[in-house]
This record gives sequence, structure tokens and C-alpha cells, in this order.
Amino acid sequence: MTAKKTPTVFDQDKPKTITSCGVKVTLSPDVFDDWRIVEMIADMQDGDNTSPQLLVRFLRTLLGRDQYERAMRELEAEDGRLPVSRVTEFLTGLMAGIDPNS
Repeated sequence: MTAKKTPTVFDQDKPKTITSCGVKVTLSPDVFDDWRIVEMIADMQDGDNTSPQLLVRFLRTLLGRDQYERAMRELEAEDGRLPVSRVTEFLTGLMAGIDPNS
């Protein structure tokens, strides 16, 4: 028996480019075919959405190392700080881009 793929907002064969807070990232349609991502989404839905460790792991896993590091550099303030509010805004926009109906 073959497992049925869960439909997503992604075209099954094409990456999706999302811009949030002026930062453009590209996500593979396979990005959600990762148990770690599923676990983190479940944890966030269960009310653990304020855990800094969870949010960092989620973003790193979702974006991959190179895109994550580039996004964090692009989100830095002029004084070199990386405001939590800016990263949170980026994550919120990213999630809206992934699933506009959520």
C-alpha cells in the first residue's frame, strides 16, 4: 500500500519563493516531508509556539543552513542587532506565504 501525499499549497514539482520583510527565500515542495518539521508544527499548535529553541530549530530546518544564515543577516538592524520582533515578523510572513488560508 502506498502512502497518499498530503496536498500542500506547493505545486508538487516546483519550489515556492516567498518574500517576507523584504527577505526572499525559496522552499522545496518536499520541505514538509520531514518528520522534524511535522513535530515542530505539532508542538507549536499545542501551545509551545513561544519557545525560542523551537522557533530557532523550526526556521533552521525549514530554510536550511545557507538560507537561514542569509535571512538572519538581511534582517539585522543597522546597529548589527537582530531584533526578535523582526525575526518573529519574518516568520509570520513566511508562514502566511506558505499557507495563505491559515
